[in-house]
Amino acid sequence: MPRKKTTQKLVQYYLPAGTKEKIDFIVNGSPFYKNKTVWQQKFYYLGDYIATQNINNEHDPDKDHVNIHQETMAAVLGVNNKQIATMLKDAVSEGLFKTDGIWKAAVISRRGKEVIYIEEGKSYGYQFKEWSELAEISITDVRGMNKKIIDNTWEKSGKYISGLREYRDVLSLIKIDETRINETLSEILSNKKKKKNQKEKYREFISETELHFEERNKIKQQYIPFDGVIVPTEISTNSKAVCSYLDSLQDGVFVPCQQCKFEIATLHKRNRPAKELYEEPVQTTIARCRKALYIINNGYMIPARPDKHSRVYCEVTNLNRELRKSVKLNGKKIVGLDIANSQPLIASILIRKYWLDKPGGIPDDVTQYQQDCEAGMFYNYFMADINLPEELRSQFKEDFFSKVFFSMVIEKNNMLKDLFIRKYPSCWEAICEIKGGLYSDDYNYFAKLLQAVEANIIFDDVNMGLIRAGVKAFNIFDSIYVNNRHDLEVAKVLMVEAFNKFGVHPTIKTEYEKHLLDNEQLEVIKNAHSGVLGTQIQHETEIVIEHKRVPELTEEEQKYIDELEAMRMKGEARSKEQELIRQSYLDRTVKGSRW
Repeated sequence: MPRKKTTQKLVQYYLPAGTKEKIDFIVNGSPFYKNKTVWQQKFYYLGDYIATQNINNEHDPDKDHVNIHQETMAAVLGVNNKQIATMLKDAVSEGLFKTDGIWKAAVISRRGKEVIYIEEGKSYGYQFKEWSELAEISITDVRGMNKKIIDNTWEKSGKYISGLREYRDVLSLIKIDETRINETLSEILSNKKKKKNQKEKYREFISETELHFEERNKIKQQYIPFDGVIVPTEISTNSKAVCSYLDSLQDGVFVPCQQCKFEIATLHKRNRPAKELYEEPVQTTIARCRKALYIINNGYMIPARPDKHSRVYCEVTNLNRELRKSVKLNGKKIVGLDIANSQPLIASILIRKYWLDKPGGIPDDVTQYQQDCEAGMFYNYFMADINLPEELRSQFKEDFFSKVFFSMVIEKNNMLKDLFIRKYPSCWEAICEIKGGLYSDDYNYFAKLLQAVEANIIFDDVNMGLIRAGVKAFNIFDSIYVNNRHDLEVAKVLMVEAFNKFGVHPTIKTEYEKHLLDNEQLEVIKNAHSGVLGTQIQHETEIVIEHKRVPELTEEEQKYIDELEAMRMKGEARSKEQELIRQSYLDRTVKGSRW
């Protein structure tokens, strides 16, 4: 009996222009690589991996390197350690890659099967010797190698991590509607230019504001230690006494303190050139988006969790916001829950714990900080204080976290840090202590704790709680996404309960709420027209929901659709009103009808 023919599948890789030719030259010119097409595809994957890491982590190819753990990469590619070492050595010697030559062994401790990293190690880093715009290459998948690589990656990265198997099943149901993909890509490119202009505008605004900030706020560039924490000092116009913000704000009076013996530089370096803003090349942006579409729509997503307390990553988490509106979960548009001031709010959990572990209770400014975050007003105070335009809000948030929450504790100050210390001095003390104090190399511990608490609440408690309850849901960091009204309400209840366990009461916002009405409208059409006609009408309606009349609908069905459409056009509709309409429709149609 003749062997059954198998359909050849195409697989896509994204590499800098000219990389494919260099790989083919390496493989064809060495007897070590016997099956040429097999080894070429392995090299393509290796190059695609480095290119993907560059994009996702915003690496500068001229300075940064991508660490490659050779044992793990060997297992993914299905080769042995000697073979992966030869591949990397040949890639470097032939001018495809360059290496940083830095390797460090990790210090670990074992507790049964659990491995505890006392000190992190480092694998050799690799980077393209010549980086250019990404180009898409499509090749025939040799011997189903692409599926083997995906399976091997899953085996190494997530198979045995609790919850990821069930989560991967949900991710396999995610697809991106490509009906208007060209319009969406154009929107992404247009918004990218706007974002760059906004960043430049923000820089100019902050630079100009800082020039007047020192005199306006009477901040002298001298510092005093207060309970081990560095805080700015203020000169009283009457007594000229140096007083700490902590004393003056908590007690309502200025208390003389011993001044430090050192002074530091002025508030900002006048002649220091601003760091050049990186702009991703247009072709690289398009290639990155199309790569995400390819992986998501073919069901190749693999959730990754670097450790059991970290965030969970996949292609959806790195997706451009403009593409999210086209995401479908199990064939339906998604609707999400978003937390107002999420990161500062989660930080309040760490700050409260710090003060609860100390005698004397929680300071008033810590309580105020939590209340401001719960109300979604945390950033508003600082923006109003410097008269920052609302259009620069996202740039301000990014800058604020970089300079206040995620920076090393040093003597040198900046305007945003001063504003934060003035309003929330006890919060600043807690943050400094959690970071490890002045000049601590472990200052990023605070950021890691933030992500760990976020992942525990959003992924472990809410997302996995929904999945265990039979609800299909996925998360993008601090947001949860489902595809219907019932699941949305269940997710909201779980999210409130998860935060309440920590004594926190968040403000929860709904994202893409109009998608609920669109999904319900399409469901009515699908049920009203079963079979081929219903499928055709549903497909046409998904492309454009601006229909006026759908053929063969009864008068009652059309009335319901018109009611839904009217509510959708008004914007946000309350769930109670929607449920009344839905129940009214069911009461009308179930009695004596084909339902």
